[in-house]
Amino acid sequence: MTIRNLEFLFNPRSVVWIGASGQPASLGAALTRNLCSAGFPGDLFLVSREAREIQGRPTYRTLSELPHAPDLAVIATPIESAPEVITALGDRGVKAAVVISAVVTKGAQEGRQALLAAAKPHHRLRIVGPGSACVRG
Repeated sequence: MTIRNLEFLFNPRSVVWIGASGQPASLGAALTRNLCSAGFPGDLFLVSREAREIQGRPTYRTLSELPHAPDLAVIATPIESAPEVITALGDRGVKAAVVISAVVTKGAQEGRQALLAAAKPHHRLRIVGPGSACVRG
């Protein structure tokens, strides 16, 4: 494995959060609050099919609506839709993605393979995950 494009993972100038939510008790809402309050100095785009605004920030329904391709994508959509999201990110020119979505034990290898297959045509897209969130009880 090369280190190509890892700078976009560790030091992005812009981030898109796919799975933003305003539903108070949801993981998407907790992660949205954390991202919005972290003091990130670059562009932070929120993608949500549900809300037009979250945490006082406008949201976008699709990646194609974003004003420019962000360096990093953080994905928390149902794992079944993650390969489609990865394809759209690669088409848009995103360089790195963190897939928070978890892969269930049954079919985990197939889920990972589907993500890799979606990323393969986009040689410069680096992926961390799936299952990149650590949840403590």
